[in-house]
Amino acid sequence: MEGTLTVKAQCGDDLRRISISKEITYSDFVEKLRSLFRLASAFVLKYSDEDGDMITVTTDLELQEAIRLATFATQILRITIIEKPGVEVKKEEPKKEEPKKEEPKKVEPKKEEPKKEEQKKEEPKKVEIKPIEVKPVEKVPDPYDVVLASDVSEIKDASSLPPKTLFTKIWILKNNGTHAWPDDVVLRHVSGENLFAEVDEVAVDVTEPMKETKVTLSLITPSRAERIVAYYRLFSPSLDKGFGQMLAVDINVDPKAPAPKKDEKKEEKKEEKKEEKKEEVEVYGEQMAQVLSMGFDDKGKIRKLLEKYRGDVPSVVNGLLSL
Repeated sequence: MEGTLTVKAQCGDDLRRISISKEITYSDFVEKLRSLFRLASAFVLKYSDEDGDMITVTTDLELQEAIRLATFATQILRITIIEKPGVEVKKEEPKKEEPKKEEPKKVEPKKEEPKKEEQKKEEPKKVEIKPIEVKPVEKVPDPYDVVLASDVSEIKDASSLPPKTLFTKIWILKNNGTHAWPDDVVLRHVSGENLFAEVDEVAVDVTEPMKETKVTLSLITPSRAERIVAYYRLFSPSLDKGFGQMLAVDINVDPKAPAPKKDEKKEEKKEEKKEEKKEEVEVYGEQMAQVLSMGFDDKGKIRKLLEKYRGDVPSVVNGLLSL
């Protein structure tokens, strides 16, 4: 439903899943969690934002911001409940004082006593509940971190492209942590529309602290016309986690938008390389066939030896036998 949001709340080892209205107030949300986990002591609510920071929620405004981020990203709000042992929240009911009973007075004859005013009922005393002071939790810096140093792509964010159009994003990433990245770090899609054209992830070079590296993404726009925002993040299988800020691609898909211009110099270089490969095949085509007919099947090694020995088949065969 559009007006509801899934919440995964964790208190210690206990994890619960519920649905809430996106218009819920902070006080109603706290009472719902207190009843769900049967909490008698005071507690604090926290969630992790897009930068991985643990954000404290204490007001309606902060709760609505958490709901907005969860709706925009994964449609799931993950809440961590931190109990405050020893601090109990008790609702004190106002003390009601019973009116004093007056004993009937004896009325003497011929003497009229003045009428007495009725006793005023005392109003119940208001009990002030002082807010519990919660000290902020000190953030422990992650030794593995990344920030986007610059976007050197020709297609900038908020650009308009036609549907089903290939384009490239080039990011300069900076290792902002204290440790070098492992050699298995990859860039993966984590939220929004996945725009990867051919692969599911992109390998990232090992990068020392405070150094930069270039990452190139081959992407393709979807077939429908709308604004697309895709989020990507670095992951390390050996660390078993993702780290650093999420990197966004923001593209407007418009059938009327012009297609990106092709780089003529790059296209010429590609054609030159294709021609060079064709020439190599044509130059040593007969020698390649002759060596293959002898039972050798590693075309890559055969081609290198043919180039090295300038097509001399006996030298190539001796070279293959010596490997």
